[in-house]
Amino acid sequence: MNWNDLAPTDNLETPPTLFAALHQEFNFTVDLTADATNHLLPTWFGPGGEVEDGLSVPWGTHRGYAFPPTIHLIGAVARKAVQEPDATVVMLLPFLPAESWFATHIFSQTSEVRFLKYAPFLHFQKTPVDGVPMLVPFLLVVYGRNRRQYPSLTVYDAH
Repeated sequence: MNWNDLAPTDNLETPPTLFAALHQEFNFTVDLTADATNHLLPTWFGPGGEVEDGLSVPWGTHRGYAFPPTIHLIGAVARKAVQEPDATVVMLLPFLPAESWFATHIFSQTSEVRFLKYAPFLHFQKTPVDGVPMLVPFLLVVYGRNRRQYPSLTVYDAH
């Protein structure tokens, strides 16, 4: 199964209440994976933002939020977060443990993993089993502050 071939049917956005709670906790300085139509902060990396390609610049000591717009970008954003030890990065991403980036950059490299109690779901129309739509739950991962060899796992009430 190749998740990169799956296409979401919905234009997903971060639930406003979830982002507000996270912003209050982390005081984000940059939206790391946005564009001019969907950025959640005044400063963003992506088309129309401070830089066009956020993966090509140092993140320094930013406190960044990321909700990669496609599954194709999740591994690259996670890899970049691992390479930026001074940045704090919070990512909202689908729970896809069979993906290579999940084992490599999520469970082995994050400070914290939060399973969302009231999570948004991604609905895929095109699936490995033709004609059978599927729902994929989401989780939050935190890179940066107090990185550990094994991340703490919590259930986060995102409601």
